[in-house]
Order: sequence, then C-alpha cells, then structure tokens
Amino acid sequence: MQTQKHFRSIRTKLISMFSFSALIAILLLSVTMLFNTYQELEKREKIFLQNTQDILLQNLIAPIEFDDEYSAKLLLETLQRDKDIKGAFVFDKKGSIFASYIQQTQESAKLQEKAKQLYTHYKKDKSFILKDKTFIVAGKSIYIDKEYFATFIIFSSTESLNESIWSQFLLTLVVSGVVFLIMVVLAFRFQSRFTQPLFQLKKVMKKITKDKDYNLTLQHSYNDEFGIVFDGFNTMLATIQEQNQKMHNAKLQIEAIHKNTQSSIEYAALIQDAIIPNNNYFDKFFTEYFTMWSPRDVVGGDIYLLEELRNGDECIIMYIDCTGHGVPGAFLTMLVKALERQIIAEINLTNDDVSPSKILSFFNKNMKQLLKQEDEDSLSNVGFDGGVFYYNKREKIVRFAGANTPLFYIKDKNLQVIKGDRYSVGYKKCSLDYTYTQHTLKVEDGMCFYLTTDGFLDQNGGDKSFSFGKRRFLKLIEKYYDKSMQQQKEIFSEELAQYQGEEERNDDITLLGLKI
Repeated sequence: MQTQKHFRSIRTKLISMFSFSALIAILLLSVTMLFNTYQELEKREKIFLQNTQDILLQNLIAPIEFDDEYSAKLLLETLQRDKDIKGAFVFDKKGSIFASYIQQTQESAKLQEKAKQLYTHYKKDKSFILKDKTFIVAGKSIYIDKEYFATFIIFSSTESLNESIWSQFLLTLVVSGVVFLIMVVLAFRFQSRFTQPLFQLKKVMKKITKDKDYNLTLQHSYNDEFGIVFDGFNTMLATIQEQNQKMHNAKLQIEAIHKNTQSSIEYAALIQDAIIPNNNYFDKFFTEYFTMWSPRDVVGGDIYLLEELRNGDECIIMYIDCTGHGVPGAFLTMLVKALERQIIAEINLTNDDVSPSKILSFFNKNMKQLLKQEDEDSLSNVGFDGGVFYYNKREKIVRFAGANTPLFYIKDKNLQVIKGDRYSVGYKKCSLDYTYTQHTLKVEDGMCFYLTTDGFLDQNGGDKSFSFGKRRFLKLIEKYYDKSMQQQKEIFSEELAQYQGEEERNDDITLLGLKI
C-alpha cells in the first residue's frame, strides 16, 4: 500500500523556491559586498596610515640624525588631530624610546608595552603593517647611509573601521530582511513585478562588488517597500562614498604638503647652485679642467668653491663633503660658504702666506662654536671631510691640507697620492686646537690634479654591489690622464654609470680635474 504524499501545488513550490532562492542570493551578495567593502576599507586605512607615517618619517630624519628629541616630539604631537591615532613611538637603535605620542586613555601603558614588543620583534625589518582586533600598526626602520638609526611605530585604532563595517552590516542585514519579506509577500500576487527589481538590485550590487564604484545609485520609481529598500541601499552607498571622499581629500592634502615641500627644496637647489663657481673662473689658472658636481638628492651636502686671491696670481679651491644629504647637508654647505667668505676676506687684507692647514683649523674651530659642539653634551654632531687646495701661479707652488680627503696628481707621468689627515672638521670629537698637516709641491707645466670627495669612490655597483673603490679610481687616472680633461670627464661619468648599474646613488658626488 503506497503512502499518500502531502499535496503541494506548483504555485506553492514556485513561491517557496523563489523565496528560498531570493534569500540565498541576497545573503551571498550581501556577504560578498560586506567582505569586499571591509577589505577595501581596511586596505585604505593601511595606506592612509603608511602615507601619514612616510610624511612624518621624512620630517623625522633630521631630528633623529641630529638627536633633536624636542622637534621629534613636536612632529609626533601633530597626530593628535586624528582621533584614530592612539600612539606613535620612535625607538633609537638601543631600544630606548627617543620620542613618543600617546593619546591619553586607559590603555596608554599597555600601548607602550606593545610598542616595545613590536620593536624587539621587527626592528631589523625595514617596514611592517599589522592589524588585530584593536589596532592597525605600521612600523618602519630608519636607515641613514645604510646604518640603522631608529624604528618608527604608529598605532591607529580600528574603532572607526569596525564601526563603519558594523553599521554597514546592520544596514545590509535590515535591507536584506526587508527585501526578503517583501519578496515573499509580493510573490503570491506580483511575481513578475517582484523579480524585476530583484534582478535590478542584484545587477547593481554585482557591479559594485566588481568595480568598487560606490558612486552608483539605484534609480527607481517604486512607491512601495522596494522604494524603501532601494533608498536604503542608496543611503548605504552614499555613506561609503562619503568615506571615500574623506580619504580622497586627505590624499589631496598630503599631496599638497608634498608639493609645497618639493617646491621649497627645488628653490633651495637654485640657491645652492648659485654659490657653485662659474667654470670660467678656472680658465685663468688652469690650461684645462673639468668639474663634476652631482647631489644625490635635489640639494646635497657636497660643495666646491674657487676664489681668486689678492694680485690675481693665486687661487684657492675648497672641496667639502658635509654631514648628511638633502636638506640637512645643504644647510651645512651654506654655513661653509659663510665661513669661506670670512676666510677669503681676511686673506685679501694681508700679505701672509696662504695656509690650507690654518684654513681647516679655522673651519674646525668656528663650526664647533657656531653649532655649539664644544662638548659631548651638545645636541648636534655635524661637520665635514674635505680638502683645501692653494695654487700660486707666479711662484709655481701648490699647498694642500686634507681632512679625511686625499689629493691625487700626475707628475712626470707618475701617479702620486697625498693622504689627508685621518681627522674630520667640526664634529664634537674634533679638538679645537688640532693642527692639520700641510703639504707643499713645486708644480710644472703638464701636471694634473684630481680633487674628489668620497661620493665617487664609495658608490656601490658591480656584480657584488661593492664600492667603486680607490684602486679602480687610480687605474682610471693612470689610463686616461693624457687625454683632454673634457674627455676624461666623459670617461669618469661613463665608467661610474656603468659600474653603478641599477644600484641607487649612495652619496653626493664632487670631482674636479685640473691641468697646470
């Protein structure tokens, strides 16, 4: 005997299947959209945090390098304008907190402890970005001249992100529930009318999920529950679009700040370039010459100066490599130029012999005093390496003194090197009364001199990313010194570029070639 099955009409089955399918479709689309929205918002939060960190990092390098804790702290305190930023820490290479900013909350102590743990774990990594239930954390190590100096860690609360996602989840949940109920009710009488707006909604949701375009709106003329659903959906999209616009405005603001900073640096480059001597000044003293001066950044810490002295038969050339690169190094070159003008003025007022040794000593004493670096407690510790080259055309002599900088020259077809003192200028450790060694040479026609800072020699490249090196540099001089100075400049430039390859520039480059 067969058991009689409970009768279910096709209409009932159709409505049940339609309702069930509609429910599944709404849930899948809602979950997909929420998931993608969450991923996108999280990604943008991380990018915004990293951009904020990069901007601060560019401004923190100088305070860190000059051990300026006060300026670093002021920079970090600018983060208080963003309520989501809960804390920021700069750890020095010893693991101590150099500067910090903490939003005063009950979790402040725990935040500092967490920052220390992250520093311990990630201090050797150049950058990291982490997220947990409470924070998005961005960290970046600060390297200066490939030397690790500090780690910068910034904490941003996930409260706003979670609130946005939760609000969107509730709104999506409500909208989905309303849509489903309306579909069930209207399916009994208006199935065709029911399916049309559903597919319309599904189409737009799919496009949003695919293109991440939250500027779309659902156009409709419904004055029933579907109209409410569509308006709610449009409200949700408008909320997301508003958040996107805020992020876009923040991006524009960051770009404007970057543009203003870049413009200032470019104008500073014009000023720095103006103090570099015109090459025509070399014509009076040398039969041939070439100059290579190339800052690593827009401005740099290298400078060379040429001055004609007294009766016009004497000149002095200073080639200087100041501490640092970019803006900090450029500031020091301005100080060097100011002291150089004082030196030249005093030389021109006397008939005394010009002493490169005394000139370096003058720089050493005055830079330490001007920068308040007379003792170990000084905040800054900067100076320079370089050489002073004096040429008397009438007496046919050259005098030279160097601070960690040699002088290369060719005489009688032989390459010779005068090593400078292994002693820098102006730093805290430099003694005020240090006397630099002075060398005097009798010069003859045809002698060639090569004056260079360490940027050329220290440039990394080759198969093993080693520095160009002094030995390779000397071989170039020996091989090509008998060519014209202009040809030598091209050869030096080509050899360095070929050796450097895809490597980044290490340092500012200054190289002068002079022929008597």
